[in-house]
Amino acid sequence: MDFVETSLEKRVLILSHCVAQHFDLAQEMIGAAAQHVKLLEMHDAEQLWRAGDQQDTLYFLVNGTLYGYFETVDGKVFCKEVYWEQDLIFGFRSLLSGVPFAYSVKSLEPSTLLAMPVKAYQQLLDSFADWQRFHNTVVAKYFMYKEIKEEFLLLKTPEQRVLHFYQEYPELVAKIPQTIIASYLGITPISLSRIKKRLSK
Repeated sequence: MDFVETSLEKRVLILSHCVAQHFDLAQEMIGAAAQHVKLLEMHDAEQLWRAGDQQDTLYFLVNGTLYGYFETVDGKVFCKEVYWEQDLIFGFRSLLSGVPFAYSVKSLEPSTLLAMPVKAYQQLLDSFADWQRFHNTVVAKYFMYKEIKEEFLLLKTPEQRVLHFYQEYPELVAKIPQTIIASYLGITPISLSRIKKRLSK
């Protein structure tokens, strides 16, 4: 990972674009935050953090794709989350309770992020009501999405899951390895391959 030197004006512009996908913040609010962020370039298959790390930074994903995953002691990997452009990446449990990350995050392609220290983010929440509202909006979206995903995994058949994912996220299908897609959908890679063959007939 490499930090890239950028002007404050450019960081304001990039951060404004990321934030606008979630909440309408005034430009002075963006400016108050932009001085605390750095532009980060990631290579393909590079770790953003590992399970066991302590959270001290959160990230706005400017472009690219990353995924979060749990890994068992015998090396089995389970995809927790896929992150794409304008997502805010941080561990909710780690942020709220201070415990280390339980999962890892890795890039799936070259990606650009804005990195902000957690302490600076928390100061924004404490100092500005608009930033607190932004945070509440992001958290609400996250838990709504989490409930929808739980319903999706529990009530849909494997075939329905595959069909929905391939129809709704064709741009992700082109980027994500089949093993990760299968894990995200709660099935094995072999099952995914068989379902795709049935659906293609």
